[in-house]
Amino acid sequence: MRFLSVILLALLGSQAHAQDLPLFDAHIHYSHDAVIKVPPEKAARILREAGVKYALVSSSDDDGTQKLLAAAPEIVVPALRPYRRRGEIGSWMHDPTVIDYVEERLHADGELILQPLNLTNLEVSDLVTFLRSLTEDDK
Repeated sequence: MRFLSVILLALLGSQAHAQDLPLFDAHIHYSHDAVIKVPPEKAARILREAGVKYALVSSSDDDGTQKLLAAAPEIVVPALRPYRRRGEIGSWMHDPTVIDYVEERLHADGELILQPLNLTNLEVSDLVTFLRSLTEDDK
């Protein structure tokens, strides 16, 4: 019973705190038909009127994401999908052209988005240990 009370208090406290935070939509799919039905300028207006501060946006061919980013650069956090069409969701990892596509999209604006981390040997070792711990079975 004590445990349940602690969880309830934590949830109530977090709810009050969450109301003070800006709205963030975790992920907007803005592909093909969505771009046609709700043009970027209208989508940007809807996001602003709803009080959305940041929106992680992705689209199957990246065009929708880029159009919405252009219409609302202060809101859109672009996410790049490795597949170009909805039908590739289950097969993109077997398509050797995906690497070229992703590299081209990441550098489309002329900037190098991906920068080397320049980790020390100890940092690499710590990272590898952490990643391996995520896949190890509980013993």
